[in-house]
Amino acid sequence: MISLKTIINILPKFISILLIFLNFNFSYASENRIIFKINDKAFTLFDYQKRIKYLDFVSDNNNIDKKIVLEDFISTNLFYEYFKNSNQKNNYEDKIIDIFNNIIKANKKNNKKYNYELIKEDLLDNIKKDYIRKTILENILNKRINEFNTSKNEIDLLYKHKIKYVNFQSKNNTQIINKINNLEHININQIKLILDNEGIDYYIKEKEINDLQLIDAEIRKNILQNKNIFYFIKNNSI
Repeated sequence: MISLKTIINILPKFISILLIFLNFNFSYASENRIIFKINDKAFTLFDYQKRIKYLDFVSDNNNIDKKIVLEDFISTNLFYEYFKNSNQKNNYEDKIIDIFNNIIKANKKNNKKYNYELIKEDLLDNIKKDYIRKTILENILNKRINEFNTSKNEIDLLYKHKIKYVNFQSKNNTQIINKINNLEHININQIKLILDNEGIDYYIKEKEINDLQLIDAEIRKNILQNKNIFYFIKNNSI
């Protein structure tokens, strides 16, 4: 996880943070006890507990260290405060709903059992903050990656890059690409369906990338440009 020190160095200076370090037992502290402030906005143990329930919703790891959870909670609220102060007009509501529904489907498929009663409004709020943090980090890194006093390892560990390759050859490359581009929502299953309908042989490979410097330059460029789906042609293969 990227450190709070690095995050504070990355974000503009108009974000001020006052941390009230926890020297009390979480189990016995009052829910309205303030644990930190950002720009005079107080966050309490009750807010922290909402984050715990959210992490139970999105993660399979129920034994995350409380200090790590707290730093992550501070981080996501720092970026959200930056987002509000920057007066950005982006509307992420549809994306947030999509993410929520996808998690619900995945959890149902995996027969996930929740440890807490989940409140949809709280889950959506945390998903929104995490997505905004992800978007801001990507934008900042793309523009200023060479300016940071941040180790390459720390940058690589910001995200797990999972790449799924679909490789195929066709006599009608342009026609196939046009069909894919005309899809309303492009995803792997729809691409497979097009290829199956066209009788085109293909293979799929999935790989997790830990070091962006070690992958194909074309793939790295597209990742750093925040493109989730892209294609290129090598030796007549797409």
